[in-house]
Amino acid sequence: MKHININCDLAEGYKYDSQIMPLISSCNIACGGHYGNDISIQNAIQQAQQHQVKIGAHPSFPDKENFGRKFMNLKPKELTHSLNLQLKNFKRICQNENADWHHIKFHGALYNQLAKDKHLAELCFEVIEDLNREVVVFTLPESELLNFKSDKVKYWIEGFADRTYTDDFSLTPRKFSNAMLHTSKEILHQTLSLAEAKIISTSGKIKQQTINTICLHSDSKLTLNHLEYLHEQLPKFDYEIER
Repeated sequence: MKHININCDLAEGYKYDSQIMPLISSCNIACGGHYGNDISIQNAIQQAQQHQVKIGAHPSFPDKENFGRKFMNLKPKELTHSLNLQLKNFKRICQNENADWHHIKFHGALYNQLAKDKHLAELCFEVIEDLNREVVVFTLPESELLNFKSDKVKYWIEGFADRTYTDDFSLTPRKFSNAMLHTSKEILHQTLSLAEAKIISTSGKIKQQTINTICLHSDSKLTLNHLEYLHEQLPKFDYEIER
């Protein structure tokens, strides 16, 4: 069997985290920027430890009002300060729980902006470097973050099981009705394509791209159905979800 790393964004206030956690490989835990507090972070870390799921921080613009989904033109010092607060607090809680912190995945508008903004990517890389520890960063295939390297930072290229791609192979903006995939069969098909190093646009264009981890959003009970379906169907194609 070949293995697929499936990740979910968790601790964002939705109801099904405890049921989702045993079915995934990696979790990205909201750490106070767009959602969350010490208690929600701690609870998610404990659940991840219980189910041997890789633990990740999910920092964002400091924007709970818009759930981190709108770009904020902050001064560099402001954004650096906010990200430092989020990540260093996450590090402290991991240490208190004796938890192995595996990765970082930036959230929402910040994640998408990093794909095209070199100065923002440099700022975020410096924040990661300031943690002074080895860490994996989940990012888009052509993110500007990939231009910044060090011995302590490793990148995993991320694909999306439930989001569609435009012809330039960026994610279809959420404002469009076809931005999301909704059925388990569609999500299985996309997961298999990504596992086979292919990004397929809505018009059928194909880009060869190695994918290290695949995201499935967790803001709906349907996510449970999708994950159960993937666990059932993937072995028929000689794949299984990494645990």
